[in-house]
Amino acid sequence: MMEEHSQNKSPADLFLCLFAKAEGMTAHQRRTVVKDATFKPSIENALRKNSGDDAFTAVEGLLSKGGGLPAEVNGRILMAMQAIDEFFYLINPRAQFVPLAKPAHKLPDWLRDLRDARRISGRYAQNERFNLVPRGPLLRRDRDENASNAESLLDRFTALTPVPITLSIDTRKINVEYVVIGLGAIDGVVAGKKTGHEKVVFIPLAEKKADLVLSERTISEQPYVDFFLSPSLNAANIIHEVLKNTGPVDIAFAPELVTKEEHADNLAALLNASPVLSRMIIAGSGQTRALCPEGLAWNEARIFNGKGSELWRQRKLWPAGLAAERAKEYGLDCPDGKLAMEDNAEGDTVVIADLDGLGRCVVLICQDIQAKPMTADLIDRFQPDWVFIPVLDPGVQEGRWGHQRCFELSEASNTRFMIASSTALADRLGWKDPVACGLAIGPKAPSADGDQGRVCKEAEILAGTAPGYAKIEWRSDGWKKSTLSANK
Repeated sequence: MMEEHSQNKSPADLFLCLFAKAEGMTAHQRRTVVKDATFKPSIENALRKNSGDDAFTAVEGLLSKGGGLPAEVNGRILMAMQAIDEFFYLINPRAQFVPLAKPAHKLPDWLRDLRDARRISGRYAQNERFNLVPRGPLLRRDRDENASNAESLLDRFTALTPVPITLSIDTRKINVEYVVIGLGAIDGVVAGKKTGHEKVVFIPLAEKKADLVLSERTISEQPYVDFFLSPSLNAANIIHEVLKNTGPVDIAFAPELVTKEEHADNLAALLNASPVLSRMIIAGSGQTRALCPEGLAWNEARIFNGKGSELWRQRKLWPAGLAAERAKEYGLDCPDGKLAMEDNAEGDTVVIADLDGLGRCVVLICQDIQAKPMTADLIDRFQPDWVFIPVLDPGVQEGRWGHQRCFELSEASNTRFMIASSTALADRLGWKDPVACGLAIGPKAPSADGDQGRVCKEAEILAGTAPGYAKIEWRSDGWKKSTLSANK
């Protein structure tokens, strides 16, 4: 028998309850369930009830009947979950691009209510362990059930996925915040003309050595270094000018520690007065006005639409350090054996932004992409469409740490990874042009809707552009394949 339930439950709550039971099965048990062909249609009929509580009770009653062998009981659990998952596909954002083969049912009231409630909370249901959210990606094909080449409970479902209430970096808890953004031209992100073929412009902002200022200080023998855009430059003016020159693009992307909060405010005002034809702008990250109790600013990214409406903010979660050798190459006075730490506070919240017009987006600032187990758990459980990684690095060329890490993570999802960097540190080190300011990495596995597997592409500043920028287009020509090799 199922547990007695309180009022105001829905099939979303039941899915979480059944997920706990399915988790308790072994892979062998899930693979060898006995299915009754008449059971799933009866579940579907129960789900058509308009009241969520009535649908919950009806499905619960069907599951409680019959007894039988463990393989039969397990089969009913998995069939009920599959039926609930298929109902939720009717309101999954992906359904507008990849509709179900079977005719759509009229939405019962409880499903409409949950669709509307998710726009506020980001989730359909919650228990003590999980939030229940739409299975990603939201605008492109989801993972195949056998993508892991092993049994995966999560990959059995195409519309729903239970995600953890919190994530963690080592033993530090990271909160998860949800933002759902509609198609509104004023305060949302409009739909693209050719989903899957998005055009992206990378704006390095700091191109030459003089464009980036480094400052250092020591606190209790710990060296700290901060990075700022030169006072002679304003990130807002540069981003706005570039986007007036590029023509329509889907995504504009600037790097880390070049857009402080004042400049992000300036950009919002410029875009509001003179909008650009960019659907979304990751305006780079930089220091906040607010300080933590220890007196450190946060390293915060701001995300806008083309009219200057702020979509969300993301603070860096795991400040990075420079090894003494690299710090000295930059002209810093760092004792051997020390890390020159980024002079910013650590954030405590990662934002999951579901955009009806662009998909599920996450911003992970530089070192955050390396955070364990957080990042792998996030990619695996949330299955984002896009992960944007603003960094401050000499370069983001193929084969370097960013490419290696994203290639590793790309096995677990159909996510597209985007890395943006300035080129000022490469100039400081004397690296010869061209130096890549952007790198795009696709999923390892090809997808049924047109993404080839293992693709990657460097983006170098286009000749003759001032301020400089680079452009790529997904599913265009000229992409490479990521490979693992060894040389003598």
